[in-house]
Amino acid sequence: MNKYSAFIWTSLDFFSKSVSTLLFQLYIVRILEPKFFGEISMVLIIFTLLITFVDLGLHSAIIQKEEKLENIRQKMYSSAFWTIFIFSILIGVLLFSFSFEISRYILNLESMSKFIKLVSLTTLFYAYYFVVSAKYYKELNFKKISLINIASMFLSIIISVFFVLINYPMIALLSFSISNIVFRSIIYFFESRWIPNLDIDFKIVKKLLRFGITTSGTSVVNGFTSQYDYFIVGRFLGPEALGIYTIAFNLSNTIKTSLTAIISKVVYPIYSKMQNDKTKIVVYYNKVVFVNTLLITPILILLVIYSPIIINRLYGSEWLLAKAPLQILAFASIIQLIVSSNTTLLRSIGEPFLELKVQGAKFFLFLAPLLYFLTVEQGIIGASLAILLNAILSVIIAYFNLSKVLDFNFKDLFRNGILNIIIHITIGFFLFIAPYKYIFICLWGISTTSLIYLFLKKHDGFKT
Repeated sequence: MNKYSAFIWTSLDFFSKSVSTLLFQLYIVRILEPKFFGEISMVLIIFTLLITFVDLGLHSAIIQKEEKLENIRQKMYSSAFWTIFIFSILIGVLLFSFSFEISRYILNLESMSKFIKLVSLTTLFYAYYFVVSAKYYKELNFKKISLINIASMFLSIIISVFFVLINYPMIALLSFSISNIVFRSIIYFFESRWIPNLDIDFKIVKKLLRFGITTSGTSVVNGFTSQYDYFIVGRFLGPEALGIYTIAFNLSNTIKTSLTAIISKVVYPIYSKMQNDKTKIVVYYNKVVFVNTLLITPILILLVIYSPIIINRLYGSEWLLAKAPLQILAFASIIQLIVSSNTTLLRSIGEPFLELKVQGAKFFLFLAPLLYFLTVEQGIIGASLAILLNAILSVIIAYFNLSKVLDFNFKDLFRNGILNIIIHITIGFFLFIAPYKYIFICLWGISTTSLIYLFLKKHDGFKT
């Protein structure tokens, strides 16, 4: 599959996921109060962390590992499957057995024990999903991946709406997230018909784990980083504050992640295939940063300007406390665009340990204490500010990392990322004070789209 087809199918996948998630969230918040929304958000912290480490990094290792012989590849897939399966079942049993202790002593919500047990049952399906999806990514079969993801999302919506109709809205919100991976695994089985061999090649497992454990460690750190703010807000400010913060974070982050993740999914296997040509990687990475900042920054600036109207019309007046956190988090998302795919790049060129060291140090030495202090002192505004400061630090660290492992300089960073953001923020300021705002927005959108088109035409898309 060529890069254009991969981009189109991955875009369709993420667009359908983002729209479906947003629409379902808009539907469910009209039924659930912020307190109950926040309680389920606390349970989903566990589910998200579970996804980040239960594959032991073997999903990324399979994609990154080059094996030319078909029999070796099949042995690799089977060995990875049984390794993940045994580990995930063990984690699932522990989670089920200690669900009450986790809900009471960690989440501070005793009533959530039954929901944690539901989450633990999903571990039965992880191994098949991780291995077969990695196989398809390795083959650059983005069409099948996208169609399976869309179908599973559609089925998740159906079952979630069913729970709403029978008056179980909290289960509906939980099932919308956790049923997706179950449906994906089932569809992957019927589509691929792949059955793992009943043996494990420990030499292959050792090779995969050598790369995968480091990647898994990075994923765990990234998982804690992405969920720690939810945990701190929910643990110290309560479920209602978490519900409001979650809405603000999801709205800003969904816009950024939905678009940047499309490119990250496409470029990871491509980076891996050109991992020995660092000059090409730098050129390719600069193109990705340029398009990300040029395309997404205007959308996030509009979110900052019109956040009160957006929240009131989409969610209702009871969620207006999310306005200020949303504006701060949108600015954080803008800053993150400058280095949005740097971790993907490091992982794909075989530098997962560097990513692990940097992400771990940044979380434990900076984000964790800062987030705790600002949240306790300033509430959800403080939590949002901590995310903004962390985004600024991430750009600085990413620049030094890329300079160290690649021929990357500040001129590249400024020209392809920072300059776009400065221009768009300046335009946003004039939009804020200008009359005929809707005409101004249309002209802004047309000019931005034209620039992207001209850039892709000049550079022959993302051709390296």
